Amino acid sequence: MVRRGIFLVDQKYLLKGEVNMSEINLNGDLNNVLQMPAIVTICMIIGQLIKTSTKNPVVITKIPMILALIGGGIGILYFVFLFLTLDQAESLNPISFLLSGIISGLSSVGVHQTAKQRNEAKSLPYDKEIE
Repeated sequence: MVRRGIFLVDQKYLLKGEVNMSEINLNGDLNNVLQMPAIVTICMIIGQLIKTSTKNPVVITKIPMILALIGGGIGILYFVFLFLTLDQAESLNPISFLLSGIISGLSSVGVHQTAKQRNEAKSLPYDKEIE
C-alpha cells in the first residue's frame, strides 16, 4: 500500500496507471477531517441554544466545558459508526476521535468569540479609545 494524498492505494494499480476506487482505503485522517467541521457546527448550535435558553450565569460560564464533553461524545459516536460500517475499522484509533471531538467542541467556542469580538470592534467609533 502506498500513501497517495489522504488515500492508501495498492502499489500494483499505481504501476499500471489505474486506480480502482474499490481498492482505495479511507484513512483515519480523512475521517477526522470530515468530522471536525460537522462537530464544530453542531456544538455552535448547541452552545447558542444553551445560552439563549438559560439566564443562569453558572451554566453560561460552563458552556465551553459542556461543548467539549458534547464534542467528545459526538466523536466517539462517529468512531462507533465507522467501526460498525468500515471493513478496515481495526486501524481506527478511538482516542483520536475522542480528542478531535473535544478540540472541535472547544473550537466552536473560539469561532463564536472571534465573530463576536469582530462584530463588537466594527461597532466602535474610530475616535474612541479602547479600554
